[in-house]
Amino acid sequence: MTFGMDSALYWKLSALMFLEFAVWGAWYPVLAARLLGPLKFSGKQTGWIYAALPLACIFMPLLAGQMADKYVNTEYILASDAAAKISGSVFSLGGNSIGLYSDPTIISNVTKFGEGPWTMEELMRQVPRGLLSGYKSLAEHPFG
Repeated sequence: MTFGMDSALYWKLSALMFLEFAVWGAWYPVLAARLLGPLKFSGKQTGWIYAALPLACIFMPLLAGQMADKYVNTEYILASDAAAKISGSVFSLGGNSIGLYSDPTIISNVTKFGEGPWTMEELMRQVPRGLLSGYKSLAEHPFG
């Protein structure tokens, strides 16, 4: 049973998931031995350390979402018209320069002359007419 996907891909993803959880299973018992043994933690302290991961899994998505809503405009996060041409693209950031990669060479580049990092307003002005001029997005034309 491969749930409607290629059989090879299914088994690769299954192996990946197994290895992901095998790593957790490999170090979790060893952590307790280390904390309780040489580091002389109490059972209560060890319990709090073990409780930190599940608590973080419960609360951090909420906090991360609130921070993203507060500090980042939604149109930069969602796959909207503003982000449609950059889906699946690889960019490099270095200093005041942003590069667009294609098979892994930069095919287009926009450099900011002046002080400070790029602002979102500057990127919204410069990227479509400079960096992406003549660029054919894989998201818009997946088959060529």
